[in-house]
Amino acid sequence: MTSEKRGWENDLGLLSPPWDQRAGKAVYLRHHQSENGMMPAKESLFIVIEGLDGSGKSSAGRAMMDYLELAFPGRIKLTFEPNDSSCGGLYIRQVLTKRITQFRHRTLALAFAANRLDHGDRIIGPALERPGQQMCISDRYYLSSLVYQSMEDFPMDSVMRLNELARQPDLIFFLNVSNEVCLQRMQIRNQPPELFEQNLSATRDKFLKGIEFLRSHRQEQIVEIDGNGSPANTLEQMLTALWERWPEWRNDDLPGLPAFFAQKSVEEVQLAKWQGAFEQYLKTHQYELGDRYEQAGAMLYELSTALSGGPNLQGLGVLLGSSQKVEYLFAQLADCLATADFAMAFFSGPTATAPHFYQRETTSVDGKRKLFPAIRLLTEKDLEKFLPRP
Repeated sequence: MTSEKRGWENDLGLLSPPWDQRAGKAVYLRHHQSENGMMPAKESLFIVIEGLDGSGKSSAGRAMMDYLELAFPGRIKLTFEPNDSSCGGLYIRQVLTKRITQFRHRTLALAFAANRLDHGDRIIGPALERPGQQMCISDRYYLSSLVYQSMEDFPMDSVMRLNELARQPDLIFFLNVSNEVCLQRMQIRNQPPELFEQNLSATRDKFLKGIEFLRSHRQEQIVEIDGNGSPANTLEQMLTALWERWPEWRNDDLPGLPAFFAQKSVEEVQLAKWQGAFEQYLKTHQYELGDRYEQAGAMLYELSTALSGGPNLQGLGVLLGSSQKVEYLFAQLADCLATADFAMAFFSGPTATAPHFYQRETTSVDGKRKLFPAIRLLTEKDLEKFLPRP
């Protein structure tokens, strides 16, 4: 037996498509930009937003989705990686939050690759394959794996081999933000630092090397965004890059960005007003609060509660702004809800004038049957007594 790797074997002995080393690129269909800067018209676009922790990529993704939804309602999907509901999601999250401290870095790289492939098969792919213009925006993708999973004895080339079957994005935004701004934003989050939230300068250097790797080896479309300014400035740069390449995604009926962000700021103030009351309500009613994170413009809480003489139930707490509807909850959080035993959701404002309770049942999401949890919708009346006294 020879030790030389076969055409379908990668550095970990796993089977994957051949990597064309002579051409220096993967064997993939490429989209080539025309001389006028525009790309071929596409009904479906897969957009990725990357950046250091604290760079504002999650906020930028939400803003882009909310803005384009005004012109393309129901056609913009926002997702994230690592994806908790996809393969290996729990393991990855526990490593990142330092609940699991004994692990091999190659095991983590494999987990991310499996998580990404499943994420593409069950969430990204179906979102993009629906009829009409569709867009899926992912907060992180395989550029992050090149940065965080590559090491001296496991270079970016080896990490990329694990991700060869992952769908290639149409456009990647890299939010380049100074260390000072990143640290300020991470402090505002007021959450324990995750595994890789350290040594920002070295991480930025690896991102730039990863960008060069993807450009030279895979001809990826990557646009660097100056994310040090306001959210409106960041979104403006992203939209400009998007519309230069695919003008069919421009719509004259969209409002100006100042008016859009003025409305968003009103909703954020409203959301902050009710956040403490929502958390206190859950604690008072014997729900144990776990990790808190954001997805699709919602604040999500991992919940658990003990049944009398029975097992613990795992649930989801959902805090949404005043403009978002129950239908929005189902459409954007379908995969999270499908893995929960129950959900407690609060909508501020007139959308929550009366309590509702949705029994656990199957429903259709993107043409597929999914099992939803029992969902209790809370109203302002439920939470009023938990607001701080003036």
